[in-house]
Amino acid sequence: MLFLAKSICRYKKKRECNGDLIILGGRSRVEVEPLVEDFREFGLRLLTATDDGSFGHGGFVTDLLDAKELSGKSMVYTCGPEPMMARIGQLCRNHSIPCQVSVESVMACGMGACLGCSRKTKKGTYAHVCLNGPVFDAEELIWNS
Repeated sequence: MLFLAKSICRYKKKRECNGDLIILGGRSRVEVEPLVEDFREFGLRLLTATDDGSFGHGGFVTDLLDAKELSGKSMVYTCGPEPMMARIGQLCRNHSIPCQVSVESVMACGMGACLGCSRKTKKGTYAHVCLNGPVFDAEELIWNS
């Protein structure tokens, strides 16, 4: 996500990134705090959440992503645990906001031959994370969680 934020801010010109929101989450302070300054470097608004409440909001990042943060000009990018990405995808769908997810998968062959990274899509087909991803539109995938 840091590389994506850097790329977007470079494209938009750094000053235009002011107001863009990053929500960082993790289990505890040690997973989140080291990333804060890297994201703040771009003037991004930053919210943090930790499962144990040791840094920022005590709870999930999905608690911080609500209607006031989702406007008609929003675009959401997410990575992390599948249940979280499924919930964020659902929130975005409810507000007609596009959402892209970065899926993690074991990729044994990296060429789509082994089918180890296949994901079922809403079209009734399968997408390979190694060939077709790892970034997908959240609406494309069937979420198992």
